[in-house]
Amino acid sequence: MYIYEKPGMENSPFCQTPFMHITQVGHLQRPLPWIQYPHIHEDEYEISFIMHGSGILNLPGTVLSLVESSITIIPPKVAHCYGKASENQEMEYYVIRFRASCSPIQRQLEALGTATVISPEKVPLIQKLMDTILSLSSDTDGKIDETIQTISLSILQITTDEFQRSGRSVSTYTPVYANDILRYLQNHVDQPVALEDLSREFNLSPSHISRIFLKTYHTSPIHYLIYCRMREARTYILNQNMPSQEIARRLAYKTTYHFVKTFENFYGCHPDHYLEFAGQIEP
Repeated sequence: MYIYEKPGMENSPFCQTPFMHITQVGHLQRPLPWIQYPHIHEDEYEISFIMHGSGILNLPGTVLSLVESSITIIPPKVAHCYGKASENQEMEYYVIRFRASCSPIQRQLEALGTATVISPEKVPLIQKLMDTILSLSSDTDGKIDETIQTISLSILQITTDEFQRSGRSVSTYTPVYANDILRYLQNHVDQPVALEDLSREFNLSPSHISRIFLKTYHTSPIHYLIYCRMREARTYILNQNMPSQEIARRLAYKTTYHFVKTFENFYGCHPDHYLEFAGQIEP
């Protein structure tokens, strides 16, 4: 499950220094379909806490193994995605996101960049605090309030201390044009896009585009475009309950059948049934 900040909370004193502006807290029993594709938070830090099992974190140009009791921080504008190291592996984890600020904690984390630490001593305590936050969310209609902001600050302080004590930085590398290609795909979900189109747009060979994109983001440009379209399709369904035929047209699919089969492969259900089964698909 996820909980989000209340509307107007950005003006709350609990989102200002010395507090942190917490925007999202989540508990995932497995990586969700869209989390397994590279995504970027423009102005938010993300910290993940692995409670049980293991997995991987794909980062630009590198793959980080995630084991039980590991904590990882991902700064803004760093593409990342979670996944399984093998088909049979499972991974239960918590995430917390917060906006950049001028607080002392922020400055300490900023110096680390992308970093990881294994902390079997602190993670059980963090789990208790995270579970407290999620239990409180039932009284706040699934929204982050002042109490949750305060508990989250405690978690961030514990986490920062652990990083300062024994954390290690993780080197990442993103070629500028790889990031440009990723953003181009994000902005063209409503148009037909092939490798040849990318080749003309960026004056690079199709094979070079495929190779550098795979090395940086651990997926192909076309698979990433499918991910972007499926996220857009989900938004159309959740916000407007839009029929499949109209979604297919808006997302540049040649036929409704092609869109429906792609959606079923991605989410595990027909788009017309997504609202009915959403609770089983996502936390």
